Amino acid sequence: MRQKYNVFTFVLLVAIVLSCDNPAATEETAMAEESIAETSIQSIPTGKRYVVLLDATIATPLILDPENDCDNIAILGNKRAGVMDAISRFVDNLSKEKGIRLDVAPEQRFADIAVGFVTVLEDDKVIVLKETPHVASVTEDVVIQGRPIQQGRPIQQGRPIQQDSLGRPEDWGLSSAEGMSLTSCAVARAGGSAVANNMESKIWIVDTGIAKDHPDLNIVKDLGRNFVNKDDSLNADDDNGHGTAVAGIAAAKPIEWNKYTIRAGVSAGAPVVPIKVLDSQGIGYWTNIIFALDYISKTSCKNDIINLSIGDYPMFDCDNSIEGLKDILKNLSEKHFIVIASGNNGGDANESLPGCINDRKWKKKTMFTVAAANCNKTCAEYSNFGTVVDYVAVGTNVFSTSLKIKIDSANESWTYRVVSGTSMSAAVISGVIHLRGEKPKNGDSICCGNECFEGNYRFGKWRK
Repeated sequence: MRQKYNVFTFVLLVAIVLSCDNPAATEETAMAEESIAETSIQSIPTGKRYVVLLDATIATPLILDPENDCDNIAILGNKRAGVMDAISRFVDNLSKEKGIRLDVAPEQRFADIAVGFVTVLEDDKVIVLKETPHVASVTEDVVIQGRPIQQGRPIQQGRPIQQDSLGRPEDWGLSSAEGMSLTSCAVARAGGSAVANNMESKIWIVDTGIAKDHPDLNIVKDLGRNFVNKDDSLNADDDNGHGTAVAGIAAAKPIEWNKYTIRAGVSAGAPVVPIKVLDSQGIGYWTNIIFALDYISKTSCKNDIINLSIGDYPMFDCDNSIEGLKDILKNLSEKHFIVIASGNNGGDANESLPGCINDRKWKKKTMFTVAAANCNKTCAEYSNFGTVVDYVAVGTNVFSTSLKIKIDSANESWTYRVVSGTSMSAAVISGVIHLRGEKPKNGDSICCGNECFEGNYRFGKWRK
């Protein structure tokens, strides 16, 4: 599998999709076999890894605690310890009452987005555990696998901007803004780029990481985490490129480029936090994601934004297809804004996980599913559409930040990419929400998909 820098399709259950997939590419969704972790517990010599969620009789997730905010870290720390003790008592009772001994290290437990743990189980133990009181669900861990899809070549920093015969800089999907400024259509349709006005609010990029030390991004390094390699947990560097592109569209600072200034980010300079759940080959696990979301819950502040560019398609009974995921996202949305790409299958977004979980009946509407449009206000043919879609944004041919490359043995250069997909449109809306501190304004509407319902699909904007 050859590595590219920008666009990947990933598989969750069958496939987890990084939402800037190229629809013209051939389908290759072969699932890698899961490596089974060794365990020191004699009673479980073999087996697979499972996520076990416990019900509210054991404890309530801390994200639902009224005192849950970054101003109450000490108080929540004490409460978290109490929840962890409750999980330990449950595990101990399993051994005493059911004869099931589980290897559950402290770092394999979670208490914030949900209450539960990750462990290795044999098949017969799974059956018993599912029937045990206080167990809400037992879900097998899932391999996340992807394959690279090539997009535009890397653009070296400082390279002359190519122009057409009329002197218009169209080569990289850029057009004139004010003065000598250039911007992508995606940013322009969202209201343009503006300097981030709330530096307390952060955008959490749950992805492949973000290129560390990127000069055009305001990266909150001390909060970044790597859930792929636990032995290098503080290194959330991007060795793929997708996460860096998403971060740039949402929040890149103005880029000085020869005589031009490229305004690539909607909320320019907004703090972005790299949360790495996928490796350089696009491979990870469902447990990576659940631990990452739990970490975000306990280290973030209210009204932070979580950008999720993951999905699976098609999913039968989509919003109930992974036990516990609906409650986890609903719990997160009580505290955060969540932005999810609708997926790139050219189909029904109501069958794309997790965007299909977006329930319009929830009292607090802070989770948004985003589809992609083209610059000319037409529907992007690769994008999923459906009644769960809240907003559209331009996701086609979007200029953004990328990785550093070697020019020769002595020199390196930062690069940039022109990328496409619903990951890009989701990133636009994340930037819009950061600027506004609330849901986007409604812009122009377009009609997409097999049926057009009242109101169609609205472009999300931060200003008219």
